[in-house]
Amino acid sequence: TTAVPTATAQSFCPGSTVANLIVNGVAGAEFNWYAGATGGTELAGTAVLTATTYYVSQTVSGCESARTAVAVTINTVAAPTASAQSFCPGATVANLTASGSAGAELNWYAGATGGSELQGTATLTAATYYVSQTVSGCESARTPVAVTITILAAPTAADQVFCVSGTVAGLTASGVPTAQINWYNVANGGTALAGSTPLTEGTYYVSQSLNGCESQRESVDVTITVTPVPDIENEAMGCYGITVNDATGGLDMFNVYANETGGTELAGSYVFTSGTYYVSQTISGCESDRIPIIVTIIELDEPMILLDQEFCSGATLADIEVDHNEGAEVTWSASVGGSALPTSTPLVNGTTYYVSQHMEECESPAVPYTALMHATPDTPDGSPLQDFTAGETIASLEVNTEAGATVTWYALDGTTYEVITPNTVLEDGATYYCSQWIDGCESELFAVEVNEVLSAPGFELKNLMVYPNPATDILTISNDNVINRITVTNLIGQTVLATAGGGNELKVNLSELQQGTYILNVYTEKGSAALKIAKQ
Repeated sequence: TTAVPTATAQSFCPGSTVANLIVNGVAGAEFNWYAGATGGTELAGTAVLTATTYYVSQTVSGCESARTAVAVTINTVAAPTASAQSFCPGATVANLTASGSAGAELNWYAGATGGSELQGTATLTAATYYVSQTVSGCESARTPVAVTITILAAPTAADQVFCVSGTVAGLTASGVPTAQINWYNVANGGTALAGSTPLTEGTYYVSQSLNGCESQRESVDVTITVTPVPDIENEAMGCYGITVNDATGGLDMFNVYANETGGTELAGSYVFTSGTYYVSQTISGCESDRIPIIVTIIELDEPMILLDQEFCSGATLADIEVDHNEGAEVTWSASVGGSALPTSTPLVNGTTYYVSQHMEECESPAVPYTALMHATPDTPDGSPLQDFTAGETIASLEVNTEAGATVTWYALDGTTYEVITPNTVLEDGATYYCSQWIDGCESELFAVEVNEVLSAPGFELKNLMVYPNPATDILTISNDNVINRITVTNLIGQTVLATAGGGNELKVNLSELQQGTYILNVYTEKGSAALKIAKQ
């Protein structure tokens, strides 16, 4: 009789076989494993174990013993968990992470099955890796892990210009939206500069970091600019209403302040007043120091046109009396903002003109004036040659004027016409001049030459003969009385020809006179006469 073998309950990893079962028996005995306590077929050594009870016997010298029951447990290990992972260039398998059972050993492979476990020093590439865990000597199935290698390009940055007060925080570069920009003063190594580090002129280097990965560095040349103060006069003159935009021409490079330091830049719409301002200029984003400018603002009032101004025909803009600022000049135009009119422009009744005053480049608002004109009366007429007796006055002279007109008499003193009163005593051979006034307007002067007679003898005009009339050159004058002298005057009383007589006939050469109508004055011992003649 062969004794039964001895065996205890046993635990295995998935995939173990019957050959892995352990039993104790007689030395040299052959062990036989079965799925049941009796009967059945002996299991092959390659049969894969499951969690159940197996039965073992031993055969010695051809005799097989009874069977011993052996409980078998299969230790199943769950696969570890791991998410997709991103690494910088140069990362290794040791950097991979996965979550498994406490105390488990993680195993990394390049394939889903088979293959050798990867060394921790192996460099990672952008691929899928597989991880299992080993617990109590049992290895789980493998979990796939997608690995991304983040390769950051260097950020882009142009050479930059800064003012004296620039810092590293003012440097700019373009990179990945969520990346961190790092600035260095060396091409390799070194420590990233703090943003508060003052800039100096030279070359800086910039990289970007994302997810713990840093790119190569890009070089950036930095220039430190000291902006000069603006080259402008320290005194300026402007018109009332001039703005900062007017003064600077709208150029952004100029900055105007009310204060020497600090304060806010004045807006382009700010209107200047007289006083001191401070101006700087900005070039390439750098502002200069400020310099003071004394500003004088010219403020011109509207010119004042004196009231109740009325004018006669022929008056011009120059005749209008206008009050204006001292030192200013007035300008007339036909419309507001229109072209300037010459002061010699004749006034037209009922027409509105506009006057403004200007000084330097400044002009006041325009004021309208509507012209009120009166016609100049006609020249008085009558006999240009009149006789008088001793003691008679200007009042005795006869001239024709319009009804209601006021008559003024003048005597010529050198080149000046002096006003004389109506009771002025007439002088022999003198010429007097009169005008008539209507609505404040004076006519042209009419000349009257006077001749004193001792008495009032009859001078028969019918005895005076003048021919030919009209005359081209020679005019013949004859009379019963001796002709003492003759004069020829134009229609405004100016003497254009005078000739002495001495006989009853006198020939006068008119060839030097222009064509037109004249007054012939004939003087004799018996009196004088005047008549119109025509020169062809």
